[in-house]
Amino acid sequence: MGGDRPIAAIRRRRFRHALPAAALAALVACAPAMAPRADAGLGGTSWLVEGLTPDDAADSFRRTMVFGNDDQVTGEGGCNRFFGTYRTDGASLTIGPLGSTRMACPGPVMDRETQFFNALEAVAAWQPDGPDVLLLDGDGQPLVRLTPLTDQP
Repeated sequence: MGGDRPIAAIRRRRFRHALPAAALAALVACAPAMAPRADAGLGGTSWLVEGLTPDDAADSFRRTMVFGNDDQVTGEGGCNRFFGTYRTDGASLTIGPLGSTRMACPGPVMDRETQFFNALEAVAAWQPDGPDVLLLDGDGQPLVRLTPLTDQP
């Protein structure tokens, strides 16, 4: 029995290695979402849609976009869910055609949603802007600002 180590010492040694691993896992889980790098693409990212006009600041409807790794884009347009395809080639981006559910909402909300869907189908490029991403038209003018989505509804 002289070569046997006490069980308590073995447990302490195991715990000593488990604590740093648990701390690292907690830090990774709590890390904020990072914006994609221009060379990394949009696949696998989730965004909260923010407009660039003062009217959008007063709009209380949540819009989201999720760019899947399978060239599919989905999200919420304010009233309806939307879905479609996207394609990137460097900084160039095309979205659509888009489809959506057909729920009825008040007229002004539906008008804003239609404007949003039309803006998405007019996107020609994307550009990182700090932690955000700008969706641009063919002239390089911003249409939509995306901020990292850190909470899932």
